[in-house]
Amino acid sequence: MLKILTYIVMVITSFYLLYFVVMAIGIFKKKKEKVLVDKKNNFAVIIAARNEEAVIANLIKSLKKQNYPKEHYEIYVIVNNCTDNTLEVAKNAGAKIIECKQKVKSKGEVLKYTFNKLKSNDEIDAYVIFDADNVVHREFLNKMNDSINYGYEVVQGFRDTKNICDNWLSTSYAILYYLQSLFINKSRFNFGMSSFLNGTGFMVKKETIDRYGYDPKTITEDIEYTAICAINGIKIAFNENAITYDEQVTDF
Repeated sequence: MLKILTYIVMVITSFYLLYFVVMAIGIFKKKKEKVLVDKKNNFAVIIAARNEEAVIANLIKSLKKQNYPKEHYEIYVIVNNCTDNTLEVAKNAGAKIIECKQKVKSKGEVLKYTFNKLKSNDEIDAYVIFDADNVVHREFLNKMNDSINYGYEVVQGFRDTKNICDNWLSTSYAILYYLQSLFINKSRFNFGMSSFLNGTGFMVKKETIDRYGYDPKTITEDIEYTAICAINGIKIAFNENAITYDEQVTDF
């Protein structure tokens, strides 16, 4: 009986290993893109923030240094349930403030509130979502603009780490996201399949949100919206040159 169970485990493990072998091939595959339109799209940069006074200014500062026309993007900080000076710090850093005045229990509900708030703004072409503790590469919006012009509606950027060497836990999380970017997002995208969203540093076109709505039921709103995209036949693209430097946890 033990021998049979061992063989079963070996077979399952072999299939798991085979998946990574196939996906490894996709990492080196070159994907050719065709420009469908040549346009500078208008972005609404969305940052959900709850008690983020220590880090929010760094993100806003990096966003204001984007190598992208300033007239084509606005930075919105959505403050909710704050008991610190997040609002004042974000406002002084140059962001527009949206106060979430209804009761929310998750980031997904904050995003839903924001999308409804901005729904009537026809000047917005796409939303870009970040976590408050991120720092963004100066070419991020340029690269996302390219992806829109290639015809993609939803795009995940590369999730890098700004504190990889803090301790073993932050290093482990960094490795996890590198593996996701390479073996899942990049490989799948190069094979013509859909990538998936992982919480921050992603873009979704406003017309896509308006068409299908945004009403998350879980606290993992990124995975949930990935499933919604799959249900509606929307292929999530991956742009490895649109880089977000995320801050990983250092304790439990």
